[in-house]
Amino acid sequence: HYATGPLANGTYRIAFITFFADSRATRAHTSAYYPSSPTLAAATPVVISSPGAVERIDATLSMGGAVSGIVRSVDGAVLADVLVAAFDTAGVARAVGRSDAAGAYELTGLAGGPYRFGYFPRYAASAEVRRFQRSFFSGKADLASADAVAVTVGQTVAGIDVRLSPGGAIAGTVAADSGPGLRGVVVIAFDDTGSVAAAARTGEAGAYELAGLPSG
Repeated sequence: HYATGPLANGTYRIAFITFFADSRATRAHTSAYYPSSPTLAAATPVVISSPGAVERIDATLSMGGAVSGIVRSVDGAVLADVLVAAFDTAGVARAVGRSDAAGAYELTGLAGGPYRFGYFPRYAASAEVRRFQRSFFSGKADLASADAVAVTVGQTVAGIDVRLSPGGAIAGTVAADSGPGLRGVVVIAFDDTGSVAAAARTGEAGAYELAGLPSG
C-alpha cells in the first residue's frame, strides 16, 4: 500500500520505480508507469478534481532481466562505490546501482531489450575513486558510442566489466572579496558540449578539487 502527499487538483502520471528499493527481490521487477506502461508518455493519466484520495491506482510489476560485472582500474584494482547506470535506447536511465567492495555490481529489473551502460566514479564517497574518469561500456567515451548489451527477461548477462582510467584535476579556492574562503559553493566543470564533467563543493577554507577529468 502507498499514499502520496496532498496534491492540487490536476492531471498526474504515476511512476513505480523499483531500483531504489532495499530488497533485491523488489529490485528484480521492472519499473513501470500506471497502470503498467514502460514509458511516461504511454501512462494513463490520473485526474484529481476534489479533496480526498483517488483509490485503486494499483500496479502489477513484472520480473526483469539483469546485468552484472566488475569495475576495475586500468591497473586491475577493483573500484568500490562507482555508480553504474543502464540506459535504454532513448537515453533514459532504467536502473542504477553501485559497485561493492569487490568492485562487483548487478543491475536488475530490466525489461527485455538493448541497453548501454555508464560508470560514474565522481559520485563515490572516496576521493581516490573520484579521481577516475567516467566511462561507458565497453571503454567508450560517451553514451552515444557505447556498445549495446541485449537483455532477456529472466536471465542475467554477466561479464559486463569495465576498466576506468585516472583523470586530470582542477583545484582552487573560492573566497569573498573581503578575504575569507567561502564554504559550500558548488563548483562545476562543463565540457565543450555543455555537459557536466565534474562537480564539487568548497570546504571549510573555500578549497575545492574537480577530479576525474578527461583531457580537454
